[in-house]
Amino acid sequence: MHLAIIAEFMLALAIVLCIVMIIKSWRKSLSVNAAHIITVSISVCITFSMLYLTYSFLHSDFSLKIVYDNSHTSKPYLYKFTGVWANHEGSMLLFVWLLVLLSTWFSLSSNYEHKTSVLVIQSGITALLLLYVLFTSNPFITFAQAPANGKGLNPLLQDVGLALHPPLLYIGYVGFSLALSFAVIGLNYGVNRHWAQCLKPWVSFSLSFLTLGIGMGSWWAYRELGWGGYWFWDPVENSSLLPWLTGMALLHCLVVVIARDTIKKWTVFLSILTFSLSIAGFFLVRSGILSSVHSFASDPNRGLFMLALLFIVAGGSFWQFARRAHSLMPGNELTSLTSRETGLMFSALLFIVLTATILLGTLYPIFLEVLTEGSVSVGKPYFIAVFIPIALPALLLAGIAPLLNWKKTCFKQVIISSIYPIFTFLIIWLVLVFIIDEWFSLMSIGLSISGFLIVSMLRLYIERIRRTGHILQQPKTFIAMIISHIAVAIIAIGVIASSVWKQEFEDVIIPGVKTKFAGHMVTLTHAEMLQVDNYATLKAHFEVTPIGQKETYKLTPERRIYLASRMPTTESSVISTWKSDFYIVIGEGDNISGYAVRMYYKLGVNWIWLGCIMLGVGLIFSVYQRKKTVVDNKDIPQEERSL
Repeated sequence: MHLAIIAEFMLALAIVLCIVMIIKSWRKSLSVNAAHIITVSISVCITFSMLYLTYSFLHSDFSLKIVYDNSHTSKPYLYKFTGVWANHEGSMLLFVWLLVLLSTWFSLSSNYEHKTSVLVIQSGITALLLLYVLFTSNPFITFAQAPANGKGLNPLLQDVGLALHPPLLYIGYVGFSLALSFAVIGLNYGVNRHWAQCLKPWVSFSLSFLTLGIGMGSWWAYRELGWGGYWFWDPVENSSLLPWLTGMALLHCLVVVIARDTIKKWTVFLSILTFSLSIAGFFLVRSGILSSVHSFASDPNRGLFMLALLFIVAGGSFWQFARRAHSLMPGNELTSLTSRETGLMFSALLFIVLTATILLGTLYPIFLEVLTEGSVSVGKPYFIAVFIPIALPALLLAGIAPLLNWKKTCFKQVIISSIYPIFTFLIIWLVLVFIIDEWFSLMSIGLSISGFLIVSMLRLYIERIRRTGHILQQPKTFIAMIISHIAVAIIAIGVIASSVWKQEFEDVIIPGVKTKFAGHMVTLTHAEMLQVDNYATLKAHFEVTPIGQKETYKLTPERRIYLASRMPTTESSVISTWKSDFYIVIGEGDNISGYAVRMYYKLGVNWIWLGCIMLGVGLIFSVYQRKKTVVDNKDIPQEERSL
């Protein structure tokens, strides 16, 4: 018997186990131990299928259609491995596998009193996704006779970025499934501080991986596509940003629920919305409605099945919310505009508004085409015009809200707490006004607010040290908040600086001729054709010397032709420093008439990747719940202690 049949059978068995768990729960005969055993069994079944698919790619088993379509014997082992999820069928199986692993981890680690009910909902989501895999995206379709070789992998996907970007994103997406499950359970059994404390680590965990996944994808695009950018407002990029924004809103609301036992309806609504947007992103891309360089599928049957899945999961959850939201106990009311809970709630509201503007820009062209049969392009100008004016107040609020007390803060204390951040804001703004001779520009205001946020967090940390007398022995959640907010400011600085202070060059360069660009002398010494692994490459050799310095950098951009697909790709070569990137891409040409060359100089672009890593680390820190105070801080009022 072919192992593919067994792997397919294991997926079917996992569906049966999911249904068994649901039926036992409906009959009130599901114990915690039984739910745990069934969850582990489902995980074992899908793990077997995933391991077999991975084995087939690594050993070039072309009897599987998915391996034939996405692999080749000449591929390096790294790209054979990443080929597992470099396609629609494999990526869907990876998604389900990560979902069941997360459910198993939750089953082993959580102390939530309604854990069994959460696992039942998780098994329901798993069953629906497995039905989608088996009936529309089966990765275990075989040939009667295996071909001698495969078609190869899309050259754009033959990069180390593929090894990390999709798995990181998917871990973030599946983590939000727990938010939806908690929301449905909360609507039936109540939402309280314990509910929020049990959910918050999983939301932080998901946001951490989603942040790292988005950052990795941007870095990958920046290096691989050769256009000098990192974010194109592509529909798939938007689909990953949407749950990140609502996830951030959800995290802020959970903090308020834990501290003040309020805004419960908002929190439940965001819990449902965040995972719904994760599933909606899959629908938009996999259905073929959107055209994207990321798309793996355009089968209408897949689109209809995914639409039905979205209707069941998201529609059913929102229907439950509409029926049961009124039963949630209201909890404490927001008593003051100058309180931390009010600041966090307004931050969440701004994240929701940002989500709505991006969702509108992504879906509007689709609705217009359906209604009028016309077409319209909504691109970068729209997103920048609507995103920045909303993002800047959110950035400012991130520096103000943590300085406030719970319940109420007198206005005088707000001013005293903010005096150093305000002074920093004014200094940066005045310096930039002097440089660019504009009193009100988004660039100067954005950089000033970023400085305000950094100083605000440093001031809060120093004040904490002054009160406790300890530098490092602080609660992990407090350190996580400081790191995360500073990271957001660093990302903002990188985005603004790389967008404003950049230079571009595009021309033909003849070997041996010196070219001056962005304070550097650039010389193309020679170019050569080479045969490497599974591609032929035109490799150019540049010498780049900063004017006024003796040190010379050697850059070697490439133009590759992959043997299996005959598809050309560009491989950029970059000089990266803490403050800037010098970036070269080689095009077509010859040694006599010269080569088409593109060069970019971007200030601060590496701060974006640094900020993403810091934010991911900070969110991971916030996973740890504070069970007891690390140091004796009884002299600090309870309202001022950070969660």
